[in-house]
Amino acid sequence: MPLIIRTLDVGGDKELPSIDIAPEQNPFLGQRAIRLCLARPELFQPQLRAILRAGFER
Repeated sequence: MPLIIRTLDVGGDKELPSIDIAPEQNPFLGQRAIRLCLARPELFQPQLRAILRAGFER
């Protein structure tokens, strides 16, 4: 069965007060989704752990 997993993705038109991201000329092409997660591993690692944990519980 196919499975889609979504990680943190804040829209370019939104701000996340708990994450310090510098203003960008075009936020829709900047640090979003996987680019943000790869630049900030402290945000991505807990998400990956949760995905792995959920997979082992099946």
